[in-house]
Amino acid sequence: MDSPTCQNCANFIQHYGLQSGKFYRLYCGHCTQSRIKKRYPDAKACAHFQPGPNQEEELVTKEYLHKALLQRLLSLETAPEIGP
Repeated sequence: MDSPTCQNCANFIQHYGLQSGKFYRLYCGHCTQSRIKKRYPDAKACAHFQPGPNQEEELVTKEYLHKALLQRLLSLETAPEIGP
């Protein structure tokens, strides 16, 4: 069995970027438990490793929702005014 990596940990939060109206998975993230906050998906997991959900399946759902939300926002011709 391969050694666990950050991307398979429940404490790992993947970072994303937005460019030209599209979301991209960045090659970095952060750990919610360790003092080493900046982590890479394929880095060897630390002592705080906890098996997480299959993030590939979760990613499809998040990417779909982000895309749908972005398309909805871009389809609005005018935004409501904020303030008095």
